[in-house]
Amino acid sequence: MSEADVDIRGPRVAMFCSTAENIGQTSTLLSVAVTLAASGRRVLVLDARRAGVRAADMLRRLLPPGAEPDGAGASAGSVTFPAVNSRTSPALPPERRWRIAPGADSPVLSLVTLDELDGLKALPGRDGFPFGEYDQVLIDAPVFRTEDELTRWAHLPHTLVTCFSLNSWSIQAAAALAAGVPAADARRIDVVGVGLQADPRMEDQLRLARDRVRESFQPLWGAGRTGYVEIPYDATYQRALALTAGQGETPADRPLAPSFTQLADVLGSGRNGGSQQALVVHAAHHLAWAEWIEAQLAAAGVAVTRLRFGDYNGQRPSPGAMVLLLSPTGLRPERGDLLADLSHPNVRLVLVEEEAPPRRLSHHQQIDLRHLPEPGAVETLMRGLNMTAAPPARGPRGLNFPNRPRRQNIAPRHASFVGRDETLDRLRTALTTAGRTGGICRVTGRPGVGKSEIALEFCHRFSGGYDVVWWLRAVTPKELDRGLTGLVRAFRLDGSGDVVETVRELQRSAANRGERWLLICDDIATAAELEKVGGLLPRPSEHCHVLATVRGTDSAADSGAVVVEPFTGEESELLLSVMVPSLPSAAARRVGQTVGLLPLSVYLAAAWLGVETARGVDTDNLMRTEAIRRAVERFTDLFDRHQRRLLRDMPNVPLPRVLLEVAFASLEETAAAHVWARVAGGSDPLVWLAEVCALLAGAGMDLPLLRSPQMQQAVVRRRREPPSPGDAPMSGPAPEPGEGAHLDEPLMVDVALWALNRYGLVEFDFARPDEPVRMHGVVRELVVRRMGSRRAGREAELREVVGRYEPAADGAVRREGPRAKEYMDRRARQIEALRLWDDARPQVRGRLLGHLHDLVRSGDKVSLEEALRVAEFAVNSWHDGRTPEYLRLLALKSQAHRRLGQYGDAGRLARTSLHGYRALLGPSHPRALQTNRLYSAGLRAVGNFSDGLAEDDSAAQSMLELLGPRHEATALVEHTLALSLALNGDYHKALRLLQNLHNQRRAIGGPDSARVVELVPFLAAMHRNLGQNAESFDLLKRLMLRRSSSDANPLGVPLRVDAENGLAVSERRLGRPDEARERDLRVLELALERLGEQHLATLRCRFSLSVDLCVLGEFEDAVAETERCLTRIESTLGAAHPFAQLCRVRLGVHLRHAGRHAPALEIGTAAQSALRERMGGGHPWVMAAAVGVAGALFETGRLDEAAALEKFARDGYDGLEMARHPFRAVAADNLAITEAKLRGGPRTPETARRRGDIDVELPGV
Repeated sequence: MSEADVDIRGPRVAMFCSTAENIGQTSTLLSVAVTLAASGRRVLVLDARRAGVRAADMLRRLLPPGAEPDGAGASAGSVTFPAVNSRTSPALPPERRWRIAPGADSPVLSLVTLDELDGLKALPGRDGFPFGEYDQVLIDAPVFRTEDELTRWAHLPHTLVTCFSLNSWSIQAAAALAAGVPAADARRIDVVGVGLQADPRMEDQLRLARDRVRESFQPLWGAGRTGYVEIPYDATYQRALALTAGQGETPADRPLAPSFTQLADVLGSGRNGGSQQALVVHAAHHLAWAEWIEAQLAAAGVAVTRLRFGDYNGQRPSPGAMVLLLSPTGLRPERGDLLADLSHPNVRLVLVEEEAPPRRLSHHQQIDLRHLPEPGAVETLMRGLNMTAAPPARGPRGLNFPNRPRRQNIAPRHASFVGRDETLDRLRTALTTAGRTGGICRVTGRPGVGKSEIALEFCHRFSGGYDVVWWLRAVTPKELDRGLTGLVRAFRLDGSGDVVETVRELQRSAANRGERWLLICDDIATAAELEKVGGLLPRPSEHCHVLATVRGTDSAADSGAVVVEPFTGEESELLLSVMVPSLPSAAARRVGQTVGLLPLSVYLAAAWLGVETARGVDTDNLMRTEAIRRAVERFTDLFDRHQRRLLRDMPNVPLPRVLLEVAFASLEETAAAHVWARVAGGSDPLVWLAEVCALLAGAGMDLPLLRSPQMQQAVVRRRREPPSPGDAPMSGPAPEPGEGAHLDEPLMVDVALWALNRYGLVEFDFARPDEPVRMHGVVRELVVRRMGSRRAGREAELREVVGRYEPAADGAVRREGPRAKEYMDRRARQIEALRLWDDARPQVRGRLLGHLHDLVRSGDKVSLEEALRVAEFAVNSWHDGRTPEYLRLLALKSQAHRRLGQYGDAGRLARTSLHGYRALLGPSHPRALQTNRLYSAGLRAVGNFSDGLAEDDSAAQSMLELLGPRHEATALVEHTLALSLALNGDYHKALRLLQNLHNQRRAIGGPDSARVVELVPFLAAMHRNLGQNAESFDLLKRLMLRRSSSDANPLGVPLRVDAENGLAVSERRLGRPDEARERDLRVLELALERLGEQHLATLRCRFSLSVDLCVLGEFEDAVAETERCLTRIESTLGAAHPFAQLCRVRLGVHLRHAGRHAPALEIGTAAQSALRERMGGGHPWVMAAAVGVAGALFETGRLDEAAALEKFARDGYDGLEMARHPFRAVAADNLAITEAKLRGGPRTPETARRRGDIDVELPGV
């Protein structure tokens, strides 16, 4: 039983404490004291930190208008309390007393500053606490540095309030302190955690900190209870004496007042229970999820309210309440702003769809229900709300778990889908009715009105009510048969025989088991065709719903048909505002009046405006408002011109046809057209590809087909042969002779596809390459009609492409799985026997380059040396140095040299390859941008970090424009950019980039996908850079556990070495150096064996081992290990490289601990000066070096110089927005010790007991 559950006589005592100085503990306590007094309580503040006048001055500033000093406190002299073990009554110093309002009956707030730290030790304890005239006593305790100090104070409080900054080391230290107080006192004490300066701009770091609070403190709170209050960030926290000062407002009006009131309520009542209420905020398309969550929470006794995002005003949760935001994607900009500004520990993002949530909402804690079965989802939901999981509860109308069923082929949701709630409700009712009557539910409407989109949205909203959901293209009987065959194969049957009867039998068996099916027949031409389709399907019933989209409105009069109408004006404006954020309402109405209310027309217009606005911002450096204004003006002008031109040739022009012409004309201005101009001439290939998509989309097409060599060769022939009769003239310069060979590059097709996608002409997702590439039926028909006489020639080209196309079947086997090594060995023997490097045919060279790529990708020393051996044969044989194949060969050799630690050769080859690509294909070609990664790696390897950052930043911007944010090539360039940012000291931005990539990949592939796994060691390193060592440890430990239990995708050697080394660094910083040394020794042996002595990963392990030895007191061994590491770095990277200077910084620390102060000071000073000159004074490594040199200065008695360096380091971390970093705390603690020794007086309670060193690690390049 806690103290909150029993009657407490006398004042309730709360002790505020922390494990670090200067974090806002005193200002928080005083703000709560004023809040308590303003609520009518009599409050006494005991200042044990000896803040004295400073605390009194701060308190006066916080008092509300009308508060006045009370002379009774001062005239009463010292406050006395009964003696415990002596005959005299000890006295406290005089108190300062204020009355909150005029009048003798007004609540009193008193402040007593203790002169002697032992003053409270004589108090009889909380059960017999004096000062009966007060209701609440708040003790401002000093920083506890030893267990003895903790024991001296543990008998006092009923409630322990632990204050901490929102980082892992501060949170864990506070939780350990809170756990120690009850242990020291042997009685239960209520624990309240107070997180200070919660800033939503911290994004993922704030979310991770909140997760850490729950994990660390939950055992102290007990099941079903919480004890966490968060004080939001306010700029005045940076000036503690001026906190909320001079505002002339009452505390209730101040921005931080709700948090102080919440904390005051907890202290006043002694209770802060778990969740009794929940507000579930959701979009219309997540109604089924909202209902399911409501059912689970209601079964656990939680009162649930559901609300649409449009009706939510952003109100903070009340005490005991939670706010659950269901996958808030695709919202109006103002709704997104509202959720971004909301910051509270009782808010959760509940992730239920694959799309990652917006970046600016990442500060909210997350409950990820994606990819989970129902029992796991219930457990995850309840755990995320600090509740005990129960068996799944059935939702309303008996709906199943709303996750998509295991057997389904639903395309991804349209991110731009808006409105249509009333139509979807009608469809839901009509489908249920049709099932009961044995009929097919029909969705009809004019072309472009969005019938298929509504059917797809219905599937996403309500697929949880079915066990099978299958989409069938029904344009032709052959397509329908293909879809039914796919359904049969989903049941692991071969699909041979009569598929129609097999499907019927499968459905009958499912109905007997109580399972429900939903079949969607899309794009049926007429009602007559619908009857034919119906004869090939299982009979509709309550267990088998059949939904059909039918062109036109012939069947609208039939009973049960759902007619889809055009947009309302509000829906048109909503779609435009979602796709073009910040678009003014007046401009949206103007565009709507121009293009009409047909959803397809509005979508194409919005896509065009989005592209043009981005060009105005990124290329022309316009403010967004001006870029939007200009885009709207230009759009209306272009639309009017093309409409008038088309009307001259035909009497009636559909508005989507006008929009198609606007898009095709605008393609000429894209970056894609400029890149294509170097190999095939202007935007013509982009239009050609759009025509190809129009001819193939009806029958089904995917990215592998469009990227195939056969398709690329068709483009080459298209540019090298004379135009056929009726062909459109080429828009751009004619290609140079032989230029066709330059086009053997799948990324060029992706560049064209992304340009078409941005204008809304095709739909696909680079992150899901197995999904089909889609084109709207109306757009498809318009493009085909636009081809005219060119159609026959285009179809002939495609017949040849499709006839020669063979899907690659060995990619997955080659790169993944337990037989990958066997496959590579066999292929190597074939290459060697046939001397493939002597064959000049492009396809043979491509085969050889693919083999070299796989060898380099494996990363172990033997494979890399084999890659270099074979590559050297090819270099000697291929004399045509200006071909893309030869340049790619040089790039692969560069990668192999770099992974072997041969950075000079790697940089030289990368430079040659990059210059060749830029000369041959242009600097913006995607292959040149990819090779730029190798060049920047070479710059980093020789220590030119700033030059590498400039190259990476430029390449990332170009790749983002060419291929979009979800292409793997863009992700790789952004990954490299993150590494460059980190090496240049911008850890925050580097972490944001990597976290974005991680979230995107995890949302699509789950936590165990290979692309997620390969990011984890880098993400963990960024967390360590920011002092989040517990987060790093957790990430890497989960990675190793998952990989050890999976035989399918074991970690490669370099990745495993990085992960193990990161674990060792994390363990050491978390206070487990023995485990760190054991791990470093083990992984160093592996690195030496598989990667070699010179490999940077090996050197990182050796560097980390030296720090382990120093922490464990083996100083001479640490010196020897560091010297070995330094020798290798100097021979590999050069003596002036920043990594060599980092090694010298650490060598100086080890020498100092070994008692060799003179060489420690000399080496450390030289290294610090070199780093400062090379990296600038604001780099974190320079701060770390300064702390190391200051330690040597302190030991040699040069205290003034030591203090100056420590102050430089402390202030430097503050300037880098790293005020919460543990390295900053080391610098500040060392400075306090140095200054105390300079003063010659006793240390204050805030002063650390021992000096510390900064545990910097050797990074990668």
